[in-house]
This record gives sequence, C-alpha cells and structure tokens, in this order.
Amino acid sequence: MIIKRARERLSRFISGMPWLKLKLQLIKNNWNILHRLAIVHDYAILEKKFSFFKEVPEQLINKKVCIVSLTQFLYQVKKEATFAKALQLRGCDITVVTYKHCVWPQKYFRSFGISKFVYLEDFISRVKNEEVEGVAEEFLQKKISFQEVKQWKFKNCHLGQQILSSFARRLHGTPDLAHPKLHELFGFLLRDEIKTIYASGMLLDEINPDMLIFNEAKGSVYGGISDLAFNRQMDVIQFVQPLRDDAVTFKRFDKESMGSHPNSLSPSTFEKIKTMPWGQEQESAVLDEFEKRYGGIWFLSRRNQQGKQKKSKQEIVSQLGIDSQKKTAVLFSHILWDANLFYGDDLFEDYEEWFIETVKVAVLNPNVNWIIKLHPGNVWKRNREKISGELREVFLIREKVGELPAHIFLLHPDTDINSFSLFELADYGITVRGTVGMELPCFGKPVFTAGTGRYSGFGFTIDSDSREQYLDKLKHIHEFSQLTEEQMMLAKKHAYAIFNLRLWEMKSFKAEFNYKKKGVHPLDHNLLPTIHSLDELKNAEDLYEFAEWALCDSSSDYLKRECFISARCSS
Repeated sequence: MIIKRARERLSRFISGMPWLKLKLQLIKNNWNILHRLAIVHDYAILEKKFSFFKEVPEQLINKKVCIVSLTQFLYQVKKEATFAKALQLRGCDITVVTYKHCVWPQKYFRSFGISKFVYLEDFISRVKNEEVEGVAEEFLQKKISFQEVKQWKFKNCHLGQQILSSFARRLHGTPDLAHPKLHELFGFLLRDEIKTIYASGMLLDEINPDMLIFNEAKGSVYGGISDLAFNRQMDVIQFVQPLRDDAVTFKRFDKESMGSHPNSLSPSTFEKIKTMPWGQEQESAVLDEFEKRYGGIWFLSRRNQQGKQKKSKQEIVSQLGIDSQKKTAVLFSHILWDANLFYGDDLFEDYEEWFIETVKVAVLNPNVNWIIKLHPGNVWKRNREKISGELREVFLIREKVGELPAHIFLLHPDTDINSFSLFELADYGITVRGTVGMELPCFGKPVFTAGTGRYSGFGFTIDSDSREQYLDKLKHIHEFSQLTEEQMMLAKKHAYAIFNLRLWEMKSFKAEFNYKKKGVHPLDHNLLPTIHSLDELKNAEDLYEFAEWALCDSSSDYLKRECFISARCSS
C-alpha cells in the first residue's frame, strides 16, 4: 500500500512538470536507440566477416523444412538460422514462419542465406470471426478449472495448455480461473488460440513441409502449429538449451514422445541406456557434471547459484538450527509459472495447490526436519522481468498455512547455501517433476514425485497414483529407506544420458551472456561464429551431426554420434 501511494504521488509529480516527463521519455528513447545501435553493430559484423553464410547450394532435394520462429529474441533466431543452414547445406529447402514486424530476425536469417518467409498474420486474417465465436462459446459453457482447461482440445490440438501457458507467463503464477477479473482475459486468449489453430491449418496446407523445427513447441501460438503438424504425421523437432552454455538438446515427437519434456529420455531410449556398460569413465563424468552444474562453470547454471557457497552438512545444520538427530526432507519448489507444468499429468490442480498441500503435511510431521527450498531461479527471472514485491510462495504460506513450526525451515531464493550442498544434507527430496528428481537419486536419496514427467516410472523415484497416496507417503516419509544400489545405478545411467549423451555440443558457434542486473538487453544472450570460411562451414562436424540425425535417424532422442543405433544416410 505504501509503495502504491508513493508511485501515485510520483506520477502526479511528473505529470505536473511537463519538462521532467519529456526528459524521462528522452532517456527511455535513448536506451532504445542504444539497443538498436548494438543490434546494428552485431549485424554489421555478421554481414562483413561472415558473408559466406549467404552461400546457397544450387541443387535442392525434395525435403522441405519449416523453421517456426515467432520471436524477436535474436539469440534464438541465430540458433534457428544455424540449424536451418545445416539442413540447407544438405539440400533442404527452408521456409521461415514469422511475423511481418520481426524485421531484424528476417535480416539475420537472410545473412545465413535463408530468404523464404511466410507470415502467420496473413493466415490469421483469413479466419472467419463467426467460426471462432461459435467454437469459443462451446468451450465457455464447460467447467472452467485449471485441470479441466488443461485437457481441452480443439482439432486434436492442446488448446487448453496453450491458454494456460499464456496465463501463467503473464501473471507469473497459476491463474485463478474462477476470478471474475480474469474472465475477460480468458475469453480473449481462448478466441486468439482458436483463431491461431484455424490459421495454422491453412499455413500447413500452403507450405506442406516435411519437417518443422521449434524452440517453443507447446506454448501459445506455437502449440497449434506443432500439434497440427504432428497430427498430419509431419516430422516435428523441438530444441531447448540445457544448463550448459555450449550445448543444445533436440527432441523429435512421435507417438512415444509426444507430450514429453524435450530434455528427457523416451522409454525406448532408456531401455537401451540401461544396458550400456558402466565404469569409472561414466562414474567420473556424472560427478564432473554435478561439479560444473553447481560450481559456476556454465553461465546458465551459475545464474541460479549467484551469491551462494558450498557448505558442509554440519555448516548448514548449524546455520539453520536443524535437529541433527532427525532425518531431513527437502521440498524443492518449482517456479510457479514454469513451463514444466505442461509436461505430464498432475496429482494436484496446479503447482500452487501441490506446494501448499505438501507444506501442510510437513507441518503435521515433526518426525523429520523439513526444508522448503524456494527455486533460486526466482531471483534472476524476477529481475529480468522487473518483478518486485512479495514472493507468491511466501504469500501462500502466510494465507493458507500460517506461521511455520520449529521443524520447518524456509530457504529463500537468495539464500547463501549452494543447492548442491543440500544433496549431502537431504535424506529425501520432494518435487512434481523437477530436475532434482533425476539428480538426488544418483546419491541414493529417494525423491517423491507428485506427477508424471521426465523420469517418472523409470524405477529410481517414489511415484504415486493419486494425491492421497502421495500425501500419505509424506506423512510416513521417515519410514522410507535409502535407494538400493540397483536404483542408484538406474539414476546414474539416466543422468549420464541426459547430461552427456543427449547434448549436441556447439563448436561452429559459441554463446556469450551478459545479463543486466535489472531488465533485458537485446544481446544479453548472443551467438557468435567460430568458423571463418565457406569450407569450414561446409565441413563443420557439429552441423553435419545435427543434419544427419534430423534427416536420417528416426529416433525421438538426439544422441551423440557414437550412440546412434539407427542406420545413417550418406546423402
């Protein structure tokens, strides 16, 4: 309330002084100009030093690839252009789906020799509003709850997930769909997604690609194109960045993997991984990856550990005042608007309900120490989006639970305790489908899950079929033993595959990151070429490996060259 009043007074003060308002607007415009100049400089370097990227093979084979790039995020655009170039060098005809206003992305694609574009808004403009309105009214007559909406489909597209994804990102939390103020926004998003699905069908009719490549394949707008392409049996590939600066993970969606997290192992892949030999080399590789993930080697993982120190079990016990005679359970909270919410089936309505119901059980079970660890990503994500004020998790605890008893300890996102330090302290972990579910079991620690996801059912987590079963397990969590050697080995092999074998390592390009403390800069993520001639480009091993997998291997999971099981082509 105090902050709100201060803002109102400041606004009135500025509005009463036109010269000050003009000065502030000039400052804002200058920042925009500086951003544009940075882009112009970056683009000029690409055009001047790497003009050979524009070279296009004369012969085209009958393989049409569509890059779905509905973004102004230049780091993503450069990665998409890189993959497009790798496929173009192998004879593919490339078309980029974008928006007309994405001027700079189109310039960058052209710098890579990619010049064929189609614009989504051209297809959206053809959609009849009366058709959209009729479908929207049908959906609005249904029960509107988070899980009900999550199951909504239109033309066999996951319409509900796409709407909820938009809501969660706009609100930075789980939306209360019953709230009257959200009803208008809900209707707007619903109609927008229906229109996009109609438009996506027309788009695919016109392009008729053999393959589509996405960065965001399940979110708003993208999801409609992705689902329709999959339904038409087109080859759909998603790429995501793991917590390594120099790598990318690829996932092809088929009947087995559709709906899975892109950074996961399909069950058939895991069955093969389980039979792989295990020795000191693999053991060391897994431990080395943990050191890098939590030791500040990679920027993308370091941003989650800023200001944190590795501490021994005894140091944490002393710092928090934990009862050293009891076992310790750690609740690893998700970011409440995390896209992870859409990769699997949930035991609870949403992350917020799971979080609160888990905390309530912890209150009633003093047989163990409970640590509620709020996700460290809240710090940099909130700074990046200029979000201030109380954390949603803290608000929920105060409103739904009240004061926490002495056996529960709340670790805020900015705690000075490095997350990896908790792996030694914890006897148990709790998550829905977070990364900790595949990490902690490598050390013999049971992790209790509250939904399906990347690794559920693989034999090294404690899964449940219902919320009642899950909560009952937490009531008796102190009675559970450590994992067996066999379960630990399954977890290690799974981690080795995810951390090592699933990664496509960039060598022709390198990523650079330079985050502001608050807000964003258009090049705070950047991708810079490390090759300097057309011959180097044509013979780049990393680009060849990606294209070889995409064009010649039907498996859902990209694996490093030595792991390919399918026959490979020579075209």
